[in-house]
Amino acid sequence: MAAATPVDPEKAAATLRAREETVAAGIEELRVWLNDQVDSGLAEVPRLEYGHWDRMAKRLVDAKAGGAAGLVTMLPQRGGGEHWPDRVLERLGLLHLLVDGYLSRDGVDERTRAVLRSRVGISTRTEEVLSSGERVKDTWRVLGHREGLTPDGMRLLRTWLRGAESDRWALTLTFFRPGESPEPPFRGGIEVEGELAFHPDGLRAVRTDAMTERPVSCPEGGDVEAALDSYALALAADPWLEAWPVVLEAAAPAREERWYLADRNGAALPMDTATLWSHLAVTGGRPATVAAEWSPRTGLTPMTLWDEDGKATVL
Repeated sequence: MAAATPVDPEKAAATLRAREETVAAGIEELRVWLNDQVDSGLAEVPRLEYGHWDRMAKRLVDAKAGGAAGLVTMLPQRGGGEHWPDRVLERLGLLHLLVDGYLSRDGVDERTRAVLRSRVGISTRTEEVLSSGERVKDTWRVLGHREGLTPDGMRLLRTWLRGAESDRWALTLTFFRPGESPEPPFRGGIEVEGELAFHPDGLRAVRTDAMTERPVSCPEGGDVEAALDSYALALAADPWLEAWPVVLEAAAPAREERWYLADRNGAALPMDTATLWSHLAVTGGRPATVAAEWSPRTGLTPMTLWDEDGKATVL
């Protein structure tokens, strides 16, 4: 059970302002560097050494803008891979958007400002979230876990939850070192009743206290169009999202050159095959309600399935 530690709001605000000013200097330097990349042109990218990108990333780390540094390290270096110019332009565009947004942060609403802070690397301590974060009481369905990797080599576990009454999404992040086993705040295949405390970005959340647990019930799902609409809304609020959870109803695997997950209307999304064979083993290829994580880069990765009787299987 997480207990709230008293936080001095004036001291916390002063610390945040000082951090924002330090980060702003690094982001201004990033703005100049990005303009230099555009002036040089993409033709130069294959001739650049790794140190060219690493130097900028290290300067951002020195400015306490680790999130922005991570985005720099994710630029396709040396121009490798198929369609690399498109990927370089996309990443440069996202960095430009982050720079413009952060340097204009005083003119945006508080939720957007919180997203910008998070993306440049200004985090909110758990103690502050528990002390003053928005609290929402609901029955929270744990819809699945997905592992990922941070730019600095740490591993992370994303746990996606959805409120049965509020219909609100929540995300908890668990960080762990390679070789360690993660200890998420919520097990898969359950739903919990109680309060979550939300970070200022309105998505990331913290468990607040002891919660009543029971087997997870089947959530309401939609079709592919509804899933993409949900992703579009999330992307409008946070253009730097790498993945987003969706729930598809009566969805079944289909194959045409590659594997897809198709809804009852015949619309389909490409699948990441990481959990494909487990999915087929559980469903036998029959339609099911599927909670999955969607990423345009990797496809749709199912996390939890519900059969026609409402029984859940965590993949």
